[in-house]
Amino acid sequence: MIGFNGGLSNPSTVPDENLQAENTLSYELGTDFRMFKDRIKLDLTVYSTLMDRQLIETPVDPSSGYRRKFTNGGEVKTQGIEIALSGDILKSQDKLNWNMYGNFTHYDSEVVSIPASLEGRLILSTLFGSRGTIEAIPGRRFGDIWGLGYERNPDGKIIYADGVPVLAQESRYIGNPNPTTKFGWGNEFKYKGFRFNFLFDGQFGGVGYSLTHAVLMEEGKLKKTLPGRYTGIIGDGVVLNPDGSYSKNTVVATAGDYYARHFNRDNLESNTFSTDFIKLREVRLDYSLPKSF
Repeated sequence: MIGFNGGLSNPSTVPDENLQAENTLSYELGTDFRMFKDRIKLDLTVYSTLMDRQLIETPVDPSSGYRRKFTNGGEVKTQGIEIALSGDILKSQDKLNWNMYGNFTHYDSEVVSIPASLEGRLILSTLFGSRGTIEAIPGRRFGDIWGLGYERNPDGKIIYADGVPVLAQESRYIGNPNPTTKFGWGNEFKYKGFRFNFLFDGQFGGVGYSLTHAVLMEEGKLKKTLPGRYTGIIGDGVVLNPDGSYSKNTVVATAGDYYARHFNRDNLESNTFSTDFIKLREVRLDYSLPKSF
């Protein structure tokens, strides 16, 4: 479940005199389906949750003696589906037994509303100072990342000036750190006292900002900074001509200037990466000693 973060422990935050309890309305529909004498089992659940009157912090005039104020106002809708499926492919008393199992989860969240005083966006937190923000904006996913990125021409090519890329002056949508899909898939084999199990899992739909990547690229400590180190490098992009047209960038920049500008810590676009993965989570081999032993 996703929602705004509320608490009353900060002495610089004053609560609203008319605070109300948060309200959550949930609908859930599920089924437990089994067939072939329980050799195949399916658990399926779909749900929808609406959280309103959530506690959120809003800025107030510092002359009041406080910096922020707690009030009710956040409303977030979350919908999703959860599936768990397992089946006995081989099943016997003294021979090989094989069970396959898996799970799948997909969900999405949407900010329905925030207080009108926030002018359409609520900053939930910042990334390493002022380099980016995590925000709640009505009509968008909860927790979207906003920050600076490349200035691009209408065809999507990076614009260069003096051989280095130009950063946009306005914050833009970068991605969302919350994956929308997660899954797991495993197999278990049993033969007499032996049991062998392996499990894969993964997730899709999220991104993450890496300050470590930005620092290492600026300092030339990653292999990606080797091209052009001694001869300079020409960036793949365009330059803006005086007449408003664009032409291919042909200016050679030093490697230091090129990588420092491309992977500047304030450039969230170049230092944000997909957090999608599929990994082998577990491999296990067991042997159970017989009772006679």
